[in-house]
Amino acid sequence: MRNPLHQRWLNGSRFHLNAAPQALRPWLQESGSLTQKLLNGCNKTFSVRILKQQIRYAKKKEAQHLQIPLGSRLIERDVHLLCGQTPWVYAHTLLPLSSLTGHQQRLAAIGNRPLGALLFTDPSLRRGALQIIRIPAKQSRQITHVKNHSTLWGRRSLFQVGQHPLLVSEFFLSALPLDAHSSPPLRPRHLSKSNRR
Repeated sequence: MRNPLHQRWLNGSRFHLNAAPQALRPWLQESGSLTQKLLNGCNKTFSVRILKQQIRYAKKKEAQHLQIPLGSRLIERDVHLLCGQTPWVYAHTLLPLSSLTGHQQRLAAIGNRPLGALLFTDPSLRRGALQIIRIPAKQSRQITHVKNHSTLWGRRSLFQVGQHPLLVSEFFLSALPLDAHSSPPLRPRHLSKSNRR
């Protein structure tokens, strides 16, 4: 079965976002720290559950998007972001080993800490344009390890940290209370206006 992560991602334009449920659109467009947004909306213990973390070779589309040579080695990290014991978000990160130089070496050993908590405190962080994807419910369990009862929506961004790339994809699970986004939006000061989509 074809991996849903290798299906076509669309740019996060208003046209494409209009197909998403209205209450989900602020989550898909959020340009600040998703970790902080989840913390604001969770009245229980927030935690990270590591599903998979391994070193492997980059596939063709991954290498193209990360702008690294085909076959480069990278860290693949899959996690659930949980409120209490309930997964709210499934996150998939690709981090080329070539990006782990200097200060960025800390990203290789974050354990069960949320990646966003480190990324959004780094003044060198730059975020590329958001892309979105819609995955049928019957395919969602293949990547999220959670049975989703409706269409699964996700987004991804190519980050540059100290000129080194990493690719982060986030999928919003059906248990996520969409009104948890009602807290005031957080905008990282180091992101340019063009990235605040």
